[in-house]
Amino acid sequence: MTSKWQLPTLPWRGRVAAERSEAAGWGDAASPPPGSPLARLADLPPPGGGIAAAVRPRPISVKWTNKTTRDLLAHAVLILGAGLMAFPIYMAFVASTHTLTQTLTGLPLIPGDRLIDNYRQVLSEGLRNYGLPPIWPMLVNSILVALVITFGKIAVSILSAFAVVFFRFPFRMLAFWIIFATLMLPVEVR
Repeated sequence: MTSKWQLPTLPWRGRVAAERSEAAGWGDAASPPPGSPLARLADLPPPGGGIAAAVRPRPISVKWTNKTTRDLLAHAVLILGAGLMAFPIYMAFVASTHTLTQTLTGLPLIPGDRLIDNYRQVLSEGLRNYGLPPIWPMLVNSILVALVITFGKIAVSILSAFAVVFFRFPFRMLAFWIIFATLMLPVEVR
């Protein structure tokens, strides 16, 4: 008797399927005739079992070893380092949510209630009240300088790489190593 969720036991399921079927209490199954197209289906799991019948999960066990301790210690150090690197960025955000007098007298660790007011003032009026130039021209200048430098470096890099790879000229390898050595210099010098 099969329910609507189980496949019926087929007579041509094969030796392995027959053993699985008998072990699972599904009844007897005969092998297909040799050379028949149904012989490919001989090693399928028993009906209703699907993949779960063919693959048994291993029991979960956690064994505490020295490697586990080293991994936990390494992760703890990495998380602590990431927190130390992210803390100044968090404090800059917290400072942007307080008034100027609050930031000069001592900064709390929790954000303040002036986030929207401060950002609106900086983006619309700028910092003219404090004698500083407006923010939008500075942002536009920064974007323009970054774009010009980026595209200029890409153009010079493409031309120099093309010359070193495709042209045979004296001191070609010296030119390659000079270009390669400049990659090790700080960004401000390049």
